[in-house]
Amino acid sequence: MTVRLGGFPCLLAVAAIALGVVLSGCVWGIVKDVETGQPIVGAQVTFQDSHSDTGSTTTGAGGLYSFDMTQGQSVPAFEGTVTYQVAASGYDTLTLYDERWPNGPARDNPYIVNFELIPPGSDPLPDCHGATFRWAYQPDGSTNLNHGVKTGRTCLNGVGASGVRANQGLIFATGEVVNPVADVYFACAGISQPLAPNAHGPAFWANNGDGGVHDMGAMAFDGLTTAPDKSAGVGDQEFYNDQGVLTIPGHVYVVVTKDGQHYAKIAMEALSCG
Repeated sequence: MTVRLGGFPCLLAVAAIALGVVLSGCVWGIVKDVETGQPIVGAQVTFQDSHSDTGSTTTGAGGLYSFDMTQGQSVPAFEGTVTYQVAASGYDTLTLYDERWPNGPARDNPYIVNFELIPPGSDPLPDCHGATFRWAYQPDGSTNLNHGVKTGRTCLNGVGASGVRANQGLIFATGEVVNPVADVYFACAGISQPLAPNAHGPAFWANNGDGGVHDMGAMAFDGLTTAPDKSAGVGDQEFYNDQGVLTIPGHVYVVVTKDGQHYAKIAMEALSCG
């Protein structure tokens, strides 16, 4: 696949950025399988931006796609909202909403947008006696949950020694599954009052530091691109609640980590607490 940008191959953009050369008119990325990490050839990538401009292309070798202005292709606007849709045979179609701001952090052109597709009916992680979660963590401390994030799928055992409290939690920065002294931990069983009067089933807890959890409701995981700022409140029964947030399949949750300095999002993929 030969794509050129301003006299340079579009795919040399990363090297150009490393040399301090700012190029424009190119959006590119890689589409891959979220489970295997393998590139997906033949995926269709389409976009519509806030100016109603649209474009469509197909991934080639290495799962690579690009929109290149110098090749006569439409390129997403470099400000406002861009809606991407990615479809491939054998995968669930992905829709992603990208808020783009000119001259902001990590917004230099060319612009890189990578996608991960999930096979339909994906099985939970093997030997998971709790719940399987998909998550994304922003290491730079910003509220951006779309670009530059660390991602993963993790099983948390939700049954502790008491049969009520959890014995496993997740540290997003490292992806480690540890004891409940973590950014967030999970309990399969109902939560006793008065600690969490609204939680009568599987629930998240985050009371091991300065963090908390907020239920953003039923939505696509990739549809949550920005975390609400922690100034909304963090603590017992605050916006970012650290006490027993009911965990509902199909809902996406945003997290302030226990250091109080980072944001993540997490969603339940499968429940096997029996």
